Amino acid sequence: MLCVASGNPKPVITWYRDNVKVQEDADNSNYTITSAKKNDAGRYRCVASVTAPGLGVSTAEYPVNVTVRCK
Repeated sequence: MLCVASGNPKPVITWYRDNVKVQEDADNSNYTITSAKKNDAGRYRCVASVTAPGLGVSTAEYPVNVTVRCK
């Protein structure tokens, strides 16, 4: 999954699954599930955060629902 965000300063991208942080990285906005299993299903959120001097923290969230179908 790809979370596209830009800004100055550069946003920090944080991925959550069912409200639990699974990845935080300022240099990588991708979150990859390799060989998805049933327990990888859930509600994922990409949160882009920017902290600017004098302006505080600004965030934007993008939810994604992931369904894993097993044979």
